[in-house]
Amino acid sequence: MLLLTTNLFRRTFASSSPHEVCLGIHALAKIATPELSRDLLTEVSSMLSSSRSLVRKKAVLALYRMLLHNPETLPTVFPRLREKLDDPDPAVVACAVNVLVELARHNPKGYLGLAPPLYRVLTSSCSNWTLIKVSETRKEYDSD
Repeated sequence: MLLLTTNLFRRTFASSSPHEVCLGIHALAKIATPELSRDLLTEVSSMLSSSRSLVRKKAVLALYRMLLHNPETLPTVFPRLREKLDDPDPAVVACAVNVLVELARHNPKGYLGLAPPLYRVLTSSCSNWTLIKVSETRKEYDSD
């Protein structure tokens, strides 16, 4: 059953319709198991370079759920997640900030290298939500 499900997701991710791809990403994020996360991590992380911002945004959010199931795969996708902090679409940047901040809550010392890019987001972002998320995180870690 796992093999059939994995292949069904791969077929959905290869669709020419971005809405079908996004629906598949969303479904995977909801039903992700450790095995599905491991098998489909490469496909979802490759969607971070999609030309469609909606697909990039959904892929970033799905990676969070997948990384919760398989935290040992973080080093393989971390550089690509970090790149999304410089994405031209503010919604993708907001999703990347959210995912990286939530992951940092589990192991803050592993994310100290994100200080310069998060500071750049803090000083250049026009999104109030993103500014609040970065500021709250800074305050939380300052109190530790």
